[in-house]
Amino acid sequence: YNQNGVPSGQQDVRIDPDAGSGTNFRRARLGVTGKIENDWQYLLMLDSGGAPDNNAFLYEGVISYVGLRPLAINLGRHKAATGFNERVSSNDIAFMERSLAHNAASAPFTPPANGFSVHANGEQWYVDSGVWYGDMNDDAGDDFLYWNGRAAFAPINEKTMLLHIGGHASWMI
Repeated sequence: YNQNGVPSGQQDVRIDPDAGSGTNFRRARLGVTGKIENDWQYLLMLDSGGAPDNNAFLYEGVISYVGLRPLAINLGRHKAATGFNERVSSNDIAFMERSLAHNAASAPFTPPANGFSVHANGEQWYVDSGVWYGDMNDDAGDDFLYWNGRAAFAPINEKTMLLHIGGHASWMI
């Protein structure tokens, strides 16, 4: 094979590519969930990927007491009770991306943070509220305390039709 334009002593990358040059995972997560007896649940999720300087870190780590069903009490690093857009995976959102208004309003409350929350749900309703401290991306050292709450109701909840009405509020303390 004639490697036109490749200096002597070097290999053409089209023949023997270096898999480590230029490859980058957008998102790579590894998680474990489980139960302890019947009243406790846990979630541990590591996140890695992104820019080359991002190392793996604990994305979520929460223990939940579920012995008072439908009430669940959560303690640890987990997501705040934000709007519907954040509660739905980016794989399943209705549009190609989340709206600018949503991103601007919920940016400080979106990543998981250390907190205590309580949520309950039924077949047609959902309530979630809690207090969180800090932000995992806060390099400035100015962590903050905040409360978030979310409530939703589905007056129509059938196999082929769903009407979802919900709202959430946030308050930095």
